[in-house]
Amino acid sequence: MTELSHLPLAGIVLCGGQSRRMGQPKCWLPWQQTSLLNFVVSQLAPVCKPLVVAASADLTLPDLSSPVIVQRDARAYQGPLSGLITGFAGVPSEFESAIVTACDLPFLSSAVLQRLSTLWTTCPADALICSDGVRRHPLLGIYRRSVVAIAEQMLAEDQRRLLDLLERVKTAVVPPEELRAVDRELRCLRNLNSLADYAAALQQATQSP
Repeated sequence: MTELSHLPLAGIVLCGGQSRRMGQPKCWLPWQQTSLLNFVVSQLAPVCKPLVVAASADLTLPDLSSPVIVQRDARAYQGPLSGLITGFAGVPSEFESAIVTACDLPFLSSAVLQRLSTLWTTCPADALICSDGVRRHPLLGIYRRSVVAIAEQMLAEDQRRLLDLLERVKTAVVPPEELRAVDRELRCLRNLNSLADYAAALQQATQSP
């Protein structure tokens, strides 16, 4: 078996959603003196290259400080399963695996991503995702390119849930204690679905490092 530690990781950021509850594209939300998308990309950049941003065809993206490949959805608003397919379409073929995140993770950190990368070096699964002990978080994980064929079959069957994909492939789950070593409060798993979520995150960010 190939030593996984010698295989580099690409990075994929999904930002193709309609953001109905937020009322505006999440990728443009101001965060840490930049846009939320730029912040997420900046956390990925030290850990994986190349970086792919998967976005809907009609979404204007903010300027990014790190080089990225922008890959547009062939069909808009089909959910994160479609976004995963789109993202891997932009990843050069020599990359077998990619860290996959959403664009609305304001407390994501390179330390968390590095921990996932380290765990992946000995992981025999098709996907490695995070958990808070109650819920699995498929939009903070690592996926092999081999899952794309299954994802495409699911979309053809009008199945769009990323969690359902994880039931069809060999999936490993990072227990919360692994993440707590680098993120004690598991803030990396917190995403933003509404303006109220965003306001609460801004307040928390000013209260603690």
